[in-house]
Amino acid sequence: WEVHYYMANMRNADPYLFRDHVDIAFGHNAVQRYMQDLLQKPSSIISVYNGCNNGQIEQPICAYIQNHYDKVYSVKIVKVSGKINPYSFDLYKIKP
Repeated sequence: WEVHYYMANMRNADPYLFRDHVDIAFGHNAVQRYMQDLLQKPSSIISVYNGCNNGQIEQPICAYIQNHYDKVYSVKIVKVSGKINPYSFDLYKIKP
């Protein structure tokens, strides 16, 4: 979510505005677009909470993240209904 970037005064490596924007714009080529961004080696990545374990993030992207980044922070916010709040996230830093 773009809110994380604004609140942390971070620059988003991707010019797309909102979650799933790349998926909408690129359709079945979205994974390739995400991989292009990752190959730029951003120093940090924010992803959906537990996205690699629950199938929200595609396997090639997860494999790249797991090989090149360390998870440094994870926030799980649960709504009263028991569902995970969309503001929950995982933060990764590039491995040295």
